[in-house]
Amino acid sequence: NIVRILAINPGSTSTKIAVYENETEKFKINIEHPVEELAQYKTVADQYDLRKNAVLNTLKDNDFDVEQLD
Repeated sequence: NIVRILAINPGSTSTKIAVYENETEKFKINIEHPVEELAQYKTVADQYDLRKNAVLNTLKDNDFDVEQLD
């Protein structure tokens, strides 16, 4: 049985994501967020929608269907 997992690591100016099939890394990318863009938010939690959309768009741009994730 194949298990697909999306790992997300939000940093101060980037969000790192990786997709694993079981224990094998299949996809990894670092999404950079311009400081000017992040400056409009008071807290990291306020950046949720920005980062979520960035992750979803990056996966889509790389032909990865989120429906494949477990």
